[in-house]
Amino acid sequence: SLKRDFQLCEELGRGRFSVVHRCYFAADGESFDCKFIYKHSPSSDPTDRHCLEMEPKIIHLLFGCPSILRLHDAYEDDDYVHIVTDLCDGGNLFERLSSGTRFFESDAAAVLMQLMAAVAYCHRLGVVHRDINEKVDVWSAGFIRMKRNWKPSAPHIIYDVRVVLIT
Repeated sequence: SLKRDFQLCEELGRGRFSVVHRCYFAADGESFDCKFIYKHSPSSDPTDRHCLEMEPKIIHLLFGCPSILRLHDAYEDDDYVHIVTDLCDGGNLFERLSSGTRFFESDAAAVLMQLMAAVAYCHRLGVVHRDINEKVDVWSAGFIRMKRNWKPSAPHIIYDVRVVLIT
């Protein structure tokens, strides 16, 4: 079970149907994100329900790309689907750009190259995006990662794409 395998910690963020917490793997203390997706959301929209069901499957489908978050584990109980992925704790790109730290053309080129490689990989698998913007997550390990929040249809649509900045 999730509580047996991971120690749950502080809340990192909230979405319409989910909450993300930092968690630590009990065996070795490695840090991850754990997204709690509430299965009984008040939304009656069948697309929303389908998205909630498909999210772990799409993350797993995209496993082969080094620029996309890895799904480490998934759990389900009566009320929630719990998705354990790589930790994204480096803030977001907008914060980096607003901090006053210099952001050179070469930095922008590196970010965009990684983002476009990830987008191309997703497109080859029929996954497309509705929202890529400056308020994307920065993963502290140093390369772009697209984060979850998938909105699948035909083709699959990712509605919240988060990237990670090279530092």
